[in-house]
Amino acid sequence: MVKIYAREHAGGIFISNSGYTQSAINNCKEALSQKIVVLCELEEIVILLEKQSSLKDFLKSKINAAVMDKQPLFRPFSQVHGTS
Repeated sequence: MVKIYAREHAGGIFISNSGYTQSAINNCKEALSQKIVVLCELEEIVILLEKQSSLKDFLKSKINAAVMDKQPLFRPFSQVHGTS
C-alpha cells in the first residue's frame, strides 16, 4: 500500500492465496477514498481460468465494485463458490 500511495495515479490489485483479514479489508475500504484498490483471491483466478472467462471483464467488475460500492473484495463468482 505504501508504494501505491507514493505514486500519483497508481492503484493496486492484491491477490492472496489465504484470504484477507477483516482489518485488511477495512484498510482497503479506507484507501478507496484516495486510490483504487482491488482485492482478489487466488481461487477467483482459478475459477476464471476454468471458466475461460474474460480477465478484462473480471477486473472491470471488481474495479467497479471498489469504486462505486466501496467494496474492495467483491466476488463476481460468489454463486460458484457455493456450488463447487
